[in-house]
Amino acid sequence: MNKEVSVTGMMMRTAVGSNLLISETNADAASYKNDLNQVRACTLEPSSTIDGINYYWTSTSNVDAAGNAIAEDYTAYSEATDLAHSAAGKTAYDTAFNTNYAFTSPTATYTGVAYGYVDYTFYLKAVNTEQTAQNLNLTKLNLLYNGAAPTAGSGDYAVVDKAWRTALIVQDITTDFAYGSTFTNNIAAPIAANTVSMFTIDGAANHTSTDYAVGKAGDSDPTVMDLSYGASKTAYNVAGTLDSIAAGAEKHYKVTVRVWLEGEDTTCTNQTYATLKNNYTLDLKFEYGGTPVTNISNTAVQNATATLASGTATAAIAGTATGGAHEDETAAHYQWYKVDNAFEYTAVGTDAATYTVPAGDTVFCVIETSTGLKYWTNTVTNSST
Repeated sequence: MNKEVSVTGMMMRTAVGSNLLISETNADAASYKNDLNQVRACTLEPSSTIDGINYYWTSTSNVDAAGNAIAEDYTAYSEATDLAHSAAGKTAYDTAFNTNYAFTSPTATYTGVAYGYVDYTFYLKAVNTEQTAQNLNLTKLNLLYNGAAPTAGSGDYAVVDKAWRTALIVQDITTDFAYGSTFTNNIAAPIAANTVSMFTIDGAANHTSTDYAVGKAGDSDPTVMDLSYGASKTAYNVAGTLDSIAAGAEKHYKVTVRVWLEGEDTTCTNQTYATLKNNYTLDLKFEYGGTPVTNISNTAVQNATATLASGTATAAIAGTATGGAHEDETAAHYQWYKVDNAFEYTAVGTDAATYTVPAGDTVFCVIETSTGLKYWTNTVTNSST
């Protein structure tokens, strides 16, 4: 467990393959499209789980220098206190959890309240036009920091990223599906049978516990982590196949991608994430067939760049020169966002877009190319200096 963490922003980019559509709101048929960008901004503090549904934490006074719980003493995490926080996608928080991490008067800002996990939720429409059943797979699950794999280094890059965990919670809502319905997440009693898959980064390992009785900590292998809170374990890193869809069938799903810092991971120490801010990206893709993922990857992908001078930000696509990997792409639209996901400005062009950043704002840009692909920049801040 970690005594001091500041992970305050992550963008999730999700794309879908042929005969699949994705929507954030399920408002109507027109809201479904081929990809989706969602941003969450909040302070994420360490918690621990064996099933991606029930979470637990221990007091910071019960943590040694290596991040291990001194005594196997854990408290159930419960977001039971109301507080609307749109940037985090939350409506409540855990009072005791916040007090434990020195958030004595939580406020609805990304630095004002702490959470044990954060959710990205969306809807999938799957139509199988083939004459045989098709597997619907999660084929990409990449975690990036400033567009590259998080690695040890200095400053913001002083990160050992093995403590990241992701749970994919899939609810089959086909029977009850109707446009306009929000299908409220109720993981404990889902609308229809749901599947939970949990993923780690290669090399992740939990602290070893000498006691596996009820309420105790995890062992060194995250695939058999044994917090033993009475819940059934969900195995980590099982192939990410969501469902098998019959020939000619149409199915609908509500999907929750849950992200947290596993407090019992051996890399989750006081220094691990202490300086990190708004530059994480989780990159996913769903498609028929392909190779389903078995873990979180750190494979770098094409990224855009952003620079800041005299309060103006400039964004551009990299790698579009003749003979480059993206030589056929030109930038068609630039969309600037603040870190709380508030839309700010759109510019149309084929080279680069410059935007005057309001004083004090932290922004990033999503660039859509002429081929329909989207890239994102790191964040830049217009500070008083």
